[in-house]
Amino acid sequence: PSSEQRAALHGTEVSRTKRLEGSEDGLMDCDGANACGVLAVVAPHVISSSDHVSKARVHGLWPQVPPYGNSQCLPPSGSHQPLDVATACYAKDLCLQSHEWCKHGTCSGASDPHDYVRQTCSLASGVL
Repeated sequence: PSSEQRAALHGTEVSRTKRLEGSEDGLMDCDGANACGVLAVVAPHVISSSDHVSKARVHGLWPQVPPYGNSQCLPPSGSHQPLDVATACYAKDLCLQSHEWCKHGTCSGASDPHDYVRQTCSLASGVL
């Protein structure tokens, strides 16, 4: 991985985002795009002997809608079929995938839950 990808894997914030002018709290500026967001990746870590994450995994793709930035909320255009298959980039955690879709995916511009997961995993492939 590149140095930027390695930094992301080690929990270092790597940011190429534009911040809203006059924003003291670092709100994201989509700079004319309809939507922008953050790809959250969990680095390998050990919380306890029973909770060990051995490799990096996706946490989610989070559109920066207000109050976090000026991204538009772009609702899904397709079906709302529930997620039924856990993917590897989410460490096969179907519960997390479903939570991320409900909380963030429904404003991401993805056509449906499966499209949201596919796009998120595709974006994350460069750092996982």
